[in-house]
Amino acid sequence: MARNTNRGGGLAFFDVIEANNLKLRDGVIGNLVVGDQDVRDRIDLLFLNAYAAYYHEVTYNADRYKTQVDVWTSAAKTTKLFTKTYTYNSSNYMTAFSITDEINTKTLTKAWTYDSDNYVISFTKAYT
Repeated sequence: MARNTNRGGGLAFFDVIEANNLKLRDGVIGNLVVGDQDVRDRIDLLFLNAYAAYYHEVTYNADRYKTQVDVWTSAAKTTKLFTKTYTYNSSNYMTAFSITDEINTKTLTKAWTYDSDNYVISFTKAYT
């Protein structure tokens, strides 16, 4: 199921944090700082700005979890700016998301692993 949106103004909390079903143990939250100055996270900030300013479509799975966001310069969909995909485990906890800068062909992937109680125990970032 896809939803077309073209929303202006500020971003909602969950647009920034991407915290679907995310539980954190003490100490792990330090890895999820939104204002992280890491060069790899610039693609994340560019995506958020484009999402707020340009035409985008959001796709959901049967359980109503977001699976993909595509951002174009306009509703004509002639120039795609970003693709963001989401991966979930069998308990519907997010295990990863990837943002691809379609213009510069760069991808940022962030992944989480969980313990048996579904608390985040590790977090990784990869930029390719």
